[in-house]
Amino acid sequence: MSEPASSRIESPLRIPYPVTKASWIIMIAGSLERLSFFGGSIVFQNYIGNPAPISPQDPPGRLGLAQLRATAIVQTFTFLAYIFPVFAAILSDQYFGKWRLVFSSAVLGVCGWAIVAATSIESLPKTASLAGVAVSMFIVASASGGVASIVPAFAADQVPTESVKVLDKDKKQVLMDHDLGTQHVFHLYYLGINVAAVAGTIGTPFLEKYISYWSVFTFSAASILGASLFFGIFRGTFIHSPPTKNLIPDCYRCIKAALRNRRRFKDEGRPAKHHFLDSAPIAVSLSSSPAEEERTQTADGSLPIPPGEFSQDFVDDLKRALHTCLIFPPLVVFWLAFNQTTHNLITQASTMRRPHWLNNDLMSNFNPITLIFLVPVMDSWVFPWLRQKGRMPSPIKRMTIGFGLVTLAMVWATILQKAIYLSPPHFDHPGNLPNNVSIWWQVGPYIIIALSEIFTLVAAIEYAYNHAPKSMKAVVSSLNALPNALASLVVYALLPASKDPNLVVLYGIISALSGVGTIGFYVFYRERD
Repeated sequence: MSEPASSRIESPLRIPYPVTKASWIIMIAGSLERLSFFGGSIVFQNYIGNPAPISPQDPPGRLGLAQLRATAIVQTFTFLAYIFPVFAAILSDQYFGKWRLVFSSAVLGVCGWAIVAATSIESLPKTASLAGVAVSMFIVASASGGVASIVPAFAADQVPTESVKVLDKDKKQVLMDHDLGTQHVFHLYYLGINVAAVAGTIGTPFLEKYISYWSVFTFSAASILGASLFFGIFRGTFIHSPPTKNLIPDCYRCIKAALRNRRRFKDEGRPAKHHFLDSAPIAVSLSSSPAEEERTQTADGSLPIPPGEFSQDFVDDLKRALHTCLIFPPLVVFWLAFNQTTHNLITQASTMRRPHWLNNDLMSNFNPITLIFLVPVMDSWVFPWLRQKGRMPSPIKRMTIGFGLVTLAMVWATILQKAIYLSPPHFDHPGNLPNNVSIWWQVGPYIIIALSEIFTLVAAIEYAYNHAPKSMKAVVSSLNALPNALASLVVYALLPASKDPNLVVLYGIISALSGVGTIGFYVFYRERD
C-alpha cells in the first residue's frame, strides 16, 4: 500500500494522517510547559516592579524595583527565552536527541519555577529574593527554549513518513499524506499552546491578586512537572531520531572549506560553481576493490570520511538546510508588528473608554481566544475545502497572506491611534487617561493578527520542518524563534519613541515596513514552493 511522494498527483484527494498517540502526548506535554511559562511570566512585571501592597487598593508586587528596571529585566528574560531554542536544538540534533533534551529541560524548568516560588516567601530578604529571581529567570528561559523549540518537531516525527492510499467512509480512494499530517500536528499544537496562553494569562493574575505569588509560581512548577511526567512515563511510546555527532562543527568546516576553495578556484581562473557549497571537498571511495571496501567500513556500515573532506549527502543536506533558513529573515518584520500586541497596543487600550471591570492588559487575550476558535475552523473546514477544490495555497503563499493581514492590523492600529489623538478630553497627550473612543474598536487588530499567525507562523513551522534534512530538523525548526528574538531587540530599541504624541508615526512606520515586507516576501520567495 506504500505510495511514493511523486505519485501524489494521481490521488483524487489528499488527507492528513490521524494524529498518533505519541504526537498527542508530546503536544499535551508541550502545552503544559507553555501553561507554566505564560502563567508564571505574565506576573513578572508586577512582581519585580511593584513593592508589596500595603492596602487592598495597591497593585500586587514584591521587589519594588520600579517600572523601568522591571521592564529591562523582563525584556532580557523574553530575549533569552527566544534565543535559547537555537542552542537547545543544536544540543538535540548533535548530542542528546530530542527526547533527552526535552525531558531534561522540563525537569530543569521544575527547578527554575521552584526557585522563583521560594523567592516569594515573605520572610526572605529582598536582596536574596532578587538574586534568586535573576538565577531562576535564567533557568526558566533556558528550560523554555529546550522544550518549546523541540516539541513541534518531536511531535511531527511521530507522523508516518510514507504516503498511503486508503478507502474513506464513502469507499473512495484517498491518500493519507505525510506533509498534511505534519501540518495537522502543527495546527493542533498551535491550538494547544494558545489554550495554555489563555488559561495562564487570565488565571494566574487572579492568583496573584487574591491569593499569593507563591501560589502563582507553584502552579507554574506543577504544570511543568506534569509535562516532565508525560515525557518520562511515555518514553517508550515515542519514535526517537538519533543525534548526528559533530553536526555543527562539520557544518562550519564544510562552509569554511567551500569558501576557501571557491576563492582558490577564482584565483586559478576556474569557472564558479552554481552553489558555493559545490566547491566543498567531496570524499571519494578509499578503496579499489569490494573486499578492501568491506574491511574499511565503519561500525554503521558506511565508509570512513578522510579529514577535511565531506560526503556528498552531507553537502546536499547542508545546502538544503541553508536554502530553507532563508525564509526566516523576513519574519523579523512580521514579529515586529506582532509584538505590538504585548506593548503599545496594551498602552493604547489604557487611553480608550472602557468598562470599569475591564483592565487594559486583558485586551491582549483576544489574540489567543480568537486562535482557539479559528484554528479548528481553518484546520477542519477551510483548508480541507480548499484542498478539495484544488485551491489550497502553498506555504509561501500562506505566509504572504499572513504578512498582508498583519499589515492590515497595523494600518487599523494607526487609524485608531489617530482617532484617539483627535478625541477629547486629553487629545494627543492622554497619558494613562481615557479619551472618548471605545476600547472595543481595538478588537479588530487582535482578531486580524490572530488570523495572520495561522497563515504565517504555522506555515513557517511547517515549511521549515518539511524542507529541512532529517539530520537538521530540530536546528532548522528552532530558527523560527530567532526572528522573534531579533524583533524583540528592535521593539526594545523603539521603546523611547513609543510615547505620546509619536504613536501614530510609529504605527505608520511599522505598517509601511509590513507592507513592503509583504510584497518583497512574495517577489523573492514565490518560486520556493
